[in-house]
Amino acid sequence: MINNLHIKTIEEEEKLSSQLAGLQENIADQPIAMVAKRMSRVGESSGNADHALDELESSMANILQEADKLRLSTLKE
Repeated sequence: MINNLHIKTIEEEEKLSSQLAGLQENIADQPIAMVAKRMSRVGESSGNADHALDELESSMANILQEADKLRLSTLKE
């Protein structure tokens, strides 16, 4: 029983790691720094950069929620 739980947990951890790696690749691919450099004034808001950051924030929050669910389900079992 413990061995099955261990295997299941490792599989779920690998899925989460893969999702996080994909998110990190998206962060590296998105030209947020380039958009920020094009802004004319310090502190000026950029809709494109804000939208990109909002999407990344949402994705990161989802991954963290899934990790929390995995921790809780592992403790319950």
